[in-house]
Parts: sequence; structure tokens; C-alpha cells
Amino acid sequence: MNFVLLITNRSMERTAAAVYRHLEAPMVLTMLGRGTATREMLDLWGLEAQEKAVMASVASDERTRELMQQLRKKLYLDIPGNGIIIAIPIKSVGGARTLAYLANGSEEERKPPQMDFKYELITAVANEGCSDMVMEVARKAGATGGTVIHAKGGGSRGSEKFFKLSIANEKDMILIVAQTEKKGDIMRSIIREAGPKTRADCMVFSQPVSAMLGIGNTEDEEE
Repeated sequence: MNFVLLITNRSMERTAAAVYRHLEAPMVLTMLGRGTATREMLDLWGLEAQEKAVMASVASDERTRELMQQLRKKLYLDIPGNGIIIAIPIKSVGGARTLAYLANGSEEERKPPQMDFKYELITAVANEGCSDMVMEVARKAGATGGTVIHAKGGGSRGSEKFFKLSIANEKDMILIVAQTEKKGDIMRSIIREAGPKTRADCMVFSQPVSAMLGIGNTEDEEE
């Protein structure tokens, strides 16, 4: 099974939601975010709005392929600026009933997945207002862009032993999709220049991406 993450323009949220309903996705969570494209990139592609809708769902491999095909067509994901969709493999699910619900009763997803990870999702959690700082150092290491989601921290008091500030503050969560070969350089750059003991006080981790559609990716998911 996969955790499927769609990042698209906020104006396309209803269109995307209709696709999820049509394919009877069992769970869809919608969050609001903003893009991090530079003014130069926006001018280059003739783009204006950076307000984003981030939609998360869980799907079997077969349903993931269907979602990607339909969202690609309905949202025109092959056109720069319209969004990106990625699939992150799920290692385990708690409880047979939950598994049956999320997989719509399918037995297919209980087989070990065979995947070659060409991309990874880098998640950086920084103090509020520091997303531009994080993206600046990430771009220096090869990142092409990202999406920022505002979040409220809720960590334990013990976190202050490891980080300069308490986890329980307003936070910016920055999502960056990168080629696996560039992931290490990007993460090291963030930690070195925006990590603990800096104003951003950033934590960063990555997850493998088993499939992706969007800017800079021309793989034919319909094969």
C-alpha cells in the first residue's frame, strides 16, 4: 500500500476531490500550503498563485496507479506549475480491519513490494517564518522547489535537550521531492546551515518515493 500525496493549486482542490470520490478512495485528508518557487521561476512559467492544496490518501498499488492516471489527466500535471503527485510505500498497517478498509478488501497488497526508489520526499520541520531560509540552502544543494505547510508543534519537554527551542512552537513543514542521488547533499546542507543552533532550528528526514508525476518527470504511468 502507498501513502499518496498530491500537491496542486488550491483552485484545483474540488476537481481533485471529485477524482478521489469517483475512485472511492477510503480516506482523503486535505491541508493548505504555499509554494516556494522564486519570483524568477514564477515569471518564467507565467505563474502567479502560490497557494497550494495538499491532499493525502492511502491506496493499494492498483488504486494508486488509477489515482495517478486520473489526476494526471484532470489536473494536467504534465504542465509545469499544475502540481505533483507522489506515492510513499507503507511498511505496515495496524490491525486487520484497518487494512481491509484501506485496501478495499484486496489481498494483493500483502505481497512484499518490489520497488526501485529514484526519488525521495524530504521533510524539514523548522521554526515559523524560516521556510525561505531552509529553501535557500536546499536550492544551493540541488533542490528545485518545495511546499510549505504551517503546523503547530506538540513535542515532549525533553525535546529541549536536543534542540535550542521547544518543539511546542509554531512550525513550518517544508516538503521537497528530490532525486535520490541529490537527497544526501540537500539534507546535509539544511542541517549545516539551518539545523539545530540556528534560527531555523530545523529537523529533517526523508522517505522513499515509489512513483511520481509532475514537473520534470515524464514517466508513463499508464504502461
